[in-house]
Amino acid sequence: DKMSSILGEDLDSRVRELMKLHHVSPEVGFLTKNPPRYLPKSSRNYERDEYFTEIDALLFMLPQLIRAKEVAVSVGRLRIPPGNFKDLSWEMKNAFHLKISMLTHAYWREILPYKNAGEHMRDTQIRALLPQLAVPLWRISEETGAAPSMSYFFYSPSNYYLKDPALPINLSNLELIHSFTGMPDEKWFVNIHQVIQCVYAPAIPELLKAMFLSELPHESVVKEAITGCLLNAAVAAERWVDVLYAMPAHCDYRRYFDEVRLFYLFPRRVLFEEVNGSEGELVEDVLGETGGQTQDQHFRLAALGIYPHQDVYFPLMRKYMPKTHRDLIEAAFNSRLRKYILEEGRLGNREIVVAYNKNIYSLIDSRKLHKRWVDLYITRFGESHGTGKPPLDWLDKHIRRARRALIPLPEINTPAV
Repeated sequence: DKMSSILGEDLDSRVRELMKLHHVSPEVGFLTKNPPRYLPKSSRNYERDEYFTEIDALLFMLPQLIRAKEVAVSVGRLRIPPGNFKDLSWEMKNAFHLKISMLTHAYWREILPYKNAGEHMRDTQIRALLPQLAVPLWRISEETGAAPSMSYFFYSPSNYYLKDPALPINLSNLELIHSFTGMPDEKWFVNIHQVIQCVYAPAIPELLKAMFLSELPHESVVKEAITGCLLNAAVAAERWVDVLYAMPAHCDYRRYFDEVRLFYLFPRRVLFEEVNGSEGELVEDVLGETGGQTQDQHFRLAALGIYPHQDVYFPLMRKYMPKTHRDLIEAAFNSRLRKYILEEGRLGNREIVVAYNKNIYSLIDSRKLHKRWVDLYITRFGESHGTGKPPLDWLDKHIRRARRALIPLPEINTPAV
């Protein structure tokens, strides 16, 4: 019958196809699966092949260029690439966005050596980005659908390879494709974020299934299936927190603050030279790289029905994701899951409420631990803003908001209907 069909292969197939459509992997979630390390150089577009060769060469020696303060002079020698990047695969577009945006951030760090994020926030001058960077960054941004900067998705989920391809993703088997400093602290910081994305991956299909099931009647088989999905998602979310605990193991607080973090900033007012004509394009308040742009966290909030639409930063953060991922998250805004759980709670179904709340508790735990690391790595050194511009006390508000999302348990002696 229709019920057993939806609860069986049809539901799994529907979820698989939706994830495939949006470039989300059942194995690694919002990570790019096997990101390309090199740009293509064997097409018939010989001029672009040569350009990609130059870009790869610069990126693989980026830490040396940064230490020698030769980023700006190296960028000045680049040509402006011909044409557009429409013919590249989705993965290759992401790879190029990563490379040209990291080169751009390294350029800004060299010519605008802010002492901290507060000084960056006070800088309201218009800063001109050379056409050698502005034009390709703008063009690839149009292809990926993400804003023209080095956002979280490119710097972290698209920036790794496995030391041993036969082994799974874990903290001992990851290497960065590109790094600003070459330091173990930077690598560990990014690797932690890559692994937490991977361990959360199993939660994504479970939450999608729960969302689809919540559109069905309140039959016992449906309620049991949703409960199982929520419990499975909570296990993955708890593993997310477990991995985050490892952050201090190989990432020193002071070294991260002084030598890594400021590469993530992007000037507040930027003139992209020679974009859309000789007068260029002025863009204000481009966000730097920040964990607030993490796709799995936005997806989790949307699927659970607690997305903070009223928060001014959340729609801004979504602009820094690839369009395919943003579209999936925004489709999840229609989730009926929380409404379904609330109705079941009123009917006395403790099991389903407990399963839902496990996901909220893991969210609270992750935000409290994140806040703890922010205090140790950033706030203690006098900063009040993140690299994505939101004030750091913004995090306290999200912890309070998550606590309010917990659903009260029905009385034990209330019979389930």
